[in-house]
Amino acid sequence: MTIHREIRWRVVLIVLVIVVAAVFVTPPDESIRLGLDLRGGTHLRFEVRAEDAVTAEVDQSLVRLRDLFRDNRWEYETIERPEGEIDVLTVEGVSPDELEEIDKKLRKTQFSNDWQRTATETGYRFQLNSDVRVGIENSSVEQALITIRNRVDEYGVTEPTIRREGLGGRRIVVQLPGVDDPERAKALVKRTAYLEWKLMRGEEAESRVAVQRQWDGAVVPEGIEILEEQPSPKDGVVSYFPVDVSTILTGRDLMNARPARDELGLPSVSFTLNPDAADRIRPFSQANIGERLAIILDGKVISAPVIRERLSGSNVIEGNFSQEDAQDLAIQLRAGALPATLLDLEERSVGPSLGADSIRRGVRTGGAALLAIFVLLIFYYRLAGANATICLLLNLLIIFGALALVGATLTLPGVAGIVLTIGMAVDANIIIFERIKEERGTGKTPRAAVSAGFERAFTAILDSNLTTILACLFLFQFGTGPIKGFAVTMIIGLAANLFTAIFVSRTLFEMRMGPRTRRVETLSI
Repeated sequence: MTIHREIRWRVVLIVLVIVVAAVFVTPPDESIRLGLDLRGGTHLRFEVRAEDAVTAEVDQSLVRLRDLFRDNRWEYETIERPEGEIDVLTVEGVSPDELEEIDKKLRKTQFSNDWQRTATETGYRFQLNSDVRVGIENSSVEQALITIRNRVDEYGVTEPTIRREGLGGRRIVVQLPGVDDPERAKALVKRTAYLEWKLMRGEEAESRVAVQRQWDGAVVPEGIEILEEQPSPKDGVVSYFPVDVSTILTGRDLMNARPARDELGLPSVSFTLNPDAADRIRPFSQANIGERLAIILDGKVISAPVIRERLSGSNVIEGNFSQEDAQDLAIQLRAGALPATLLDLEERSVGPSLGADSIRRGVRTGGAALLAIFVLLIFYYRLAGANATICLLLNLLIIFGALALVGATLTLPGVAGIVLTIGMAVDANIIIFERIKEERGTGKTPRAAVSAGFERAFTAILDSNLTTILACLFLFQFGTGPIKGFAVTMIIGLAANLFTAIFVSRTLFEMRMGPRTRRVETLSI
């Protein structure tokens, strides 16, 4: 078929679109990312215990309040958080002579803005403001979402789905396509990985009672706590360590962490501190050479090395690690600490065989349906039906090429969107063909009938496609994962449909009719 000069630029554009789409979609098994329901993997649902973040914030305020009283040499007996109350602090044993001075100082601190202060007979009761508490709880869920996403990215999962469930809800859904070790993935996501460095204040022992015997009356002095050791995977022996309550460094002071090997070739974790933390650890370590520094992960001591020299910005965590443990700990430290505990709500595993079966059945069913549509179109509309068949195939190629280009994940709802798009593409071609047949019935020539048919069908096709695209944009903006997948394929498919049904189909008609100077007597439709 000779391409006349009038439509040559159209043909060049169509060929260019075909080549670009084919490049992006090749090879299909690598360019098209499959979702959990097609590829298999792990589906997890958690609930964030936001009260933990409130407790942590209140405990930090407790330390600041104690420091404030000590720095100003104000008398007090106890400053504590009452048992069973997570957002309350109490101060007892305050000297009445100092109340006025204390009130003036407190008005200039966070204890005036964030806390509701009530004077008691012997001190104060601080209640965290409700709006501050709600803000901390919401922030903890958002921070948990970010931290989980960072950890999953470090884990190397391709196209995970991580989203908050419900508006303002505490639940988080995590879908990990291709993950064949759900227990390790769940442990990696859930572990709080809160790292602390604290100075030891005595010797470790095999029980808490034995540790307490180091002091007169077996009473642990204020400012010291006893922490359990993280048990060794080999012998399971647990010791208990007396450590300072105050924290020297935390995981937030880290810039980077990675798996390494110690001097004996055993797995360890190398880490780098930020400049501010490095400046703090140098004089502290210089002043405490010979003392032991406990390294604490999630409230359990993993190592307590002796400070033999001044520490710097780069150091190593040594412990009873396997290579996998060292790698996971490095990931957790790089990704940050969870602000609160995650509670298990649901765990599902989708096997790769189930996903492969879905793909296989989908391809068979879709192929059979497309073949039936092609046969009916060609049977009823003859050569015009062949035009529609070419347009539908190009429509599919553009959809998959665009999915590969934007890196979208194809899921079963996305497949449903493609099927619906094909249905609308067939409908668009039928509208055009019926319009052309109506124009032919009025006695117009084939060329005039084709021109009038496309012009009159254009507004109807444009209106239906644009309104559906608009609806899909709202679905994408406000929907969750599966709904977004459906919306993405619909938007791409409908945009491709406007191009193929109106531009490509008309070009094919005009290629068959030839230049405008050529007289056409018949039209196969």
